[in-house]
Amino acid sequence: MQRVWSQRRRRSNWWAALLIALIGCSKPVSPAAPAPASPPPSPSPPVVSPPVTPLAASPSPSPTPGSQTPPTGVLPSPPTPLVVQAPPTPTPVPVSELPASAPPPVASPQDDYAANLARLASEKRDEVEQAVAYFAQLPLDAAKTREVSQALNRADRPSFCTLTLPALVVWGTADNVPLLMRMLREEGVERRAMLDLAQAWNDPRLIEVLVEVLEQPFDDGRRAEEILAAWGPEADALLARHMNHPNDEAHGRLKSVFEKRKTSPTLLARQAAADLASTNAQTQEYAAEWLATAAEIPAELHAAVCGAALAMVKSKRGFDRLHANQLIGRCATVEHNAAFLALLASPVAEEWQAGLQGVLATGDVAGAKALALRMTDPAFTGLVARTMQEFGPQSEDLALAILKQSVNKEQPAAHLGMAHVLRDLGGRKSLAALKSLAARRGIPDSINTGARDAAAHIEQRLKAGPS
Repeated sequence: MQRVWSQRRRRSNWWAALLIALIGCSKPVSPAAPAPASPPPSPSPPVVSPPVTPLAASPSPSPTPGSQTPPTGVLPSPPTPLVVQAPPTPTPVPVSELPASAPPPVASPQDDYAANLARLASEKRDEVEQAVAYFAQLPLDAAKTREVSQALNRADRPSFCTLTLPALVVWGTADNVPLLMRMLREEGVERRAMLDLAQAWNDPRLIEVLVEVLEQPFDDGRRAEEILAAWGPEADALLARHMNHPNDEAHGRLKSVFEKRKTSPTLLARQAAADLASTNAQTQEYAAEWLATAAEIPAELHAAVCGAALAMVKSKRGFDRLHANQLIGRCATVEHNAAFLALLASPVAEEWQAGLQGVLATGDVAGAKALALRMTDPAFTGLVARTMQEFGPQSEDLALAILKQSVNKEQPAAHLGMAHVLRDLGGRKSLAALKSLAARRGIPDSINTGARDAAAHIEQRLKAGPS
């Protein structure tokens, strides 16, 4: 009897497994033929049972409390398998027969416009970028131009300003010039498109920042130079203010700009004269260099240039002292004669040379006596003579004034040096003075001989005429 119940339990387990499998299927499943029951877990070999006696002839076991006793003499029917039906495939309905549905709500263009105007003032980069992208694609509307251009100025902040470039190309106006100036001053940005926009706007306020871009090497600096060289004549005065820019890169590019623009030399000379008083040493040096090599310095600027050069002659910078000498030689005025005479007594070579340049330029011979007293040293006399020869025929009056001073019989270098200067530069008035000195008695023979040779040389030169 126990074995019968064991077989029944195995059969019930089989049906339960089949039912679970059918529930998990998505398609109708026909019941399969029952598979042979798995062998019992007992490792002992199967025992052949005698034929099962019908339940009617067997006594019923006592029911266990809580358990169900199968009906006597009836085998339980196998459960009806549960067939899971797949959902039917819907038949397509033509589009024309579909019911009309309302479109999803879309913000109106005006809502987008107002929202993006507000986003331009956001502290979030992504919102500013979103607004800029919107306005960059929005067709230009003359009625909204001023409103949009002023709204773009809300991004006039470090690291935000450059984001506005795509929208500025479409909506930018004169109101946005300060914004573009900030963009061009940002570090580490690509300026090509900004420079193109600056050229298109052609606003004089941009000249200052373009001059700053000239300091950049390579493409940015070259592009700024091209733009400034092609700017209209109204830029001349603004550019001239930067002619002595202390940055080497910018200074070189500006020289090229002035050459291409054929800027007025008088305009540049005025600016250079003003820059001699600059507190920036490099600017001052560039200004002095320009004036020292200029083809012409307007007479109206001579007094100012000479005054500045007298201050520069005491500079600790060698180039300053050199340029000061050159400028005093070109621009000396009578009103500075006292300063020149004071410099003649200086033991510093560049200072007394500047004083000598001054008295030679003005023709002042008041310092002849003081100078002659210092010319006892042949080396010093040689320097004076060389300076006078470089200065040219203007040196004749001072040389004659020194020649007429008392002769130092022990140190006759002053008279010998002046005779040599007049030999090459003197004219008819020098010829008579040299002949008189050559005939004077009681002076060293070297002076007589030098004066005689100089006079003979002048006579030959005068007979030959101008070369």
